[in-house]
Parts: sequence; structure tokens; C-alpha cells
Amino acid sequence: MWANKGVTKRTARQQAELAVRILDGRHAADLIQRVSDELGTSAGSLGPVDMTRNPLRSAVDRLGRAYTRPPMVTGLGSELAALLGDYSASTTIEKYAKAKGRPMPTVMSATSQAALEYRLGACWAGVSIGWSERTSRITLEAVSPDCLEVTYASDDPFEPTVIRHTRLRQPVEQSAWELSVDEYDLTDLKMPVYRVRRLTEQGGVDPDSAGRYTQQDLVGAAYPWRYQDGQPFQRIVITGDPRQPYRTNALIEGTLRVAVLWSHWAAGVRDAGHPQRNVIGLRPAGLSGNTSTGEAGISLRPGDVLQWEHTNPDRPGEFHQWGPGFDPAIVGAAVRDYEAALLSQLGLPTSMESTGGAPAELEHEQLERAIEGTYSGCRRLDGEILRRAAAIASAQPGATPIPEGPYGVLYGDEVEDALEAVAPEAPETPQAAGVAAEKPEAPTVGAEADDPEED
Repeated sequence: MWANKGVTKRTARQQAELAVRILDGRHAADLIQRVSDELGTSAGSLGPVDMTRNPLRSAVDRLGRAYTRPPMVTGLGSELAALLGDYSASTTIEKYAKAKGRPMPTVMSATSQAALEYRLGACWAGVSIGWSERTSRITLEAVSPDCLEVTYASDDPFEPTVIRHTRLRQPVEQSAWELSVDEYDLTDLKMPVYRVRRLTEQGGVDPDSAGRYTQQDLVGAAYPWRYQDGQPFQRIVITGDPRQPYRTNALIEGTLRVAVLWSHWAAGVRDAGHPQRNVIGLRPAGLSGNTSTGEAGISLRPGDVLQWEHTNPDRPGEFHQWGPGFDPAIVGAAVRDYEAALLSQLGLPTSMESTGGAPAELEHEQLERAIEGTYSGCRRLDGEILRRAAAIASAQPGATPIPEGPYGVLYGDEVEDALEAVAPEAPETPQAAGVAAEKPEAPTVGAEADDPEED
């Protein structure tokens, strides 16, 4: 059935790993390999790879702005906000309260921002929700897709049935940390399973490592993550679509290509971006040429004066200069155009310098619409985080049950619109109503004033 679905250069896991490395700026080895693939034997003369341009990171930074302004959450109480880690300013809390909302807790906002960046650049990500016995608070952690594996085997297209989370753990009887896999299996909702296993060097799971990390398998009634009605849930919320891991592949491939092109551009500026000078029948005074190769030359600094002498006094020598073999301006402009085209892959506007009208305003509008397109995914992620966090907090010994929702979230200009809707209207002034204020009449110019002493 899936045999004709296309061919990919990398597996879904490899694709996610590469995207995460680029987003995190850890892709130097990938660039070195790409330089070798594109330039072959001449790659050695290129010099260090240029990692200063990263279109994928730039696109994510421009699009991932849903949390720049504190989002407004409705239905969120102060107790759950504090458990989630809220350091919002009191003025912001009071301002949002007028619209019957509350600013998203700051720790949650930062975690959701990190997950959004992975979703935009690597197509999907996760947020892990836990409980800290040390601080008696909810913990949140953004999980990159290279550490996750999901399986969809139910009739719900949004909720995976199995989630596997690769993470570091410390065994009970050892001090060294090692890779392990946390598995949340909700294939059978009446018999949910949570298990932790050691990850072998070959990438497999060690079946004999149960209890290696102080915890046995939690099965059935022992499964701890449940809503107040008893329904089990996974404590990792998935955002994006793991079944579409190649949606940003063009931007990922382009980012590697752009880095190679800018590396080549820098090498051209260094090695070929200057005039080429040649002489016939001349040699620098006092210089002995290489008799085996016939080569002769000298390195000069700016401001140095070079004296030449004729190799044959009867035949005066000649000096020639040609333009640079590499034009940095033309090549640089071409690379910038290629980079700008890549940014449109995620719906971002490209340069419109050559258009008429007001291109800056149009670009701003296009960017704002692209940013607004990310809100729906953010809304679902944050709503599920709040719902599951409330369930986890309510399940703690002696805790007072916290409502599990519904929670609504507004972002960006949506927040401003909500605040303006409840803002008191300014009193109408006479000028605004079109009523002219009374003014004393001015004397007529040139008219004689009446003198009360004259008859």
C-alpha cells in the first residue's frame, strides 16, 4: 500500500535529527559533509564552513512569535498558575483580569515557545508534563522530535496510542547516566501501560532492564496519569504532525546549500576577489626565481613599492592587469536571492524592493497572517497542557481538585482586541461632538471704537 508513496534521502528519525541540529546550531559536521559532496576534491581549498546564515532558524524566528506578547488564558485560576510557574507582573495580571483572563504562566509560555520552534522547523514536537516532589510543582519540558517516537493505531487522528521518549536516566546501582526509553502505551484504555527500559548500543530496547531505574512497570490500575473521571492520558502532549516529517525538507536542504554557497563566496572573496596581475619579461628586483618550476613571485602589503627589472634589456617587459576572477557583488546578490526564495517555503514574504506602492506594509501584513496561521496549533497544545496539568495536580495527596477546563487561549493581536473590547470609552468632548465652543467676538479690524466720553 505504501510502496509508491515516494523516496526519501533520510528516514523520518534522521530527518528530525538533522532539523534539530540545524535549529540548535549543531550542524557543522553536516555542512562539512555537504561541502565535500558538492565540491569534491576542491572542498579542501574552501576553508572553514560558514555557519553565520541559517535560513531554517531565521524562518522559525520570524514565524514563531505567538508567545512574544503574553497570551491570555481564560478559565485559569491562580492556584494552577502558581503550580505551573508564574512570574507575571502584577500589572499584567490586573490588566488581563479586566477581560476575565489571566496571562499564561511564564514557565509554560517559555516551554510552549520552544515546542513551537521545533514544530515549525522539524514539523512536530512534544511537551512533557510531570510533578516535582522537591518543589511540589508542575514541571514542563519541551521535547524535540528526535527524542520521540509515536504510533497512531486508533480512530483518533490527533492522539497517538503509543509514545516512546528517549531520555537520560541514572540506574539505581550505577553513577553513570545512560539512555533509556519511557513508553506510554494506551492501546487498551482499560489496561494502560507505562514502562521504562534501557536503550542498547545498537538502538534496541533491553527487555531485561525492568526495574533498573527504581520503577517497575505501571499497568492497569497502577497507571498514574488519569483525568478526574478515570480516563488515562499520556503525560506528553504532541504538537504538529509526526506523520508528515518532510514538510520542511526544502528549507532544510536549502539551509545546507546556502551555507555551502556562502562558504564558497567567502573563499572567492579571499582567493579570487582581486585583480590578477601578470608580467612578461619582468621580475622583481633582487628576486631569485625557482629554476625547477620557472615560477617567481612576491607577496606585498598595501603601500609597498615594488621595483621591477627587465629580464632582457633588448626587449622591454610588459605589465598586464585583469579584473577579479570572482565578482563578490554579483555572486553575493545571487546567493541572497536564493536564500530569500527559501524563506517563502514556510509562507514568509520575500523581498519586495522592486514593487510599487507600500511594499513594507504589504510584507508586514503577509508576515502577520503567516504568524496567525500558527495560533491554531498553539491553542490545542496549550489547552491540553493546562487540562493535563490540572489532572496531575489534582491527583497529588491531599490536593483540592482543580477544574480541567475548558481553557481558552488568545495570542498576539487577539489579546489586544479582547482588552479593547472591555476598555471604558473616553468621555466625548464638545469638539469631538462637533459643537463649537463659544468664543468672544473679536473687534472688527479698522473700525473706530466707541468712546463713552463722546456724545
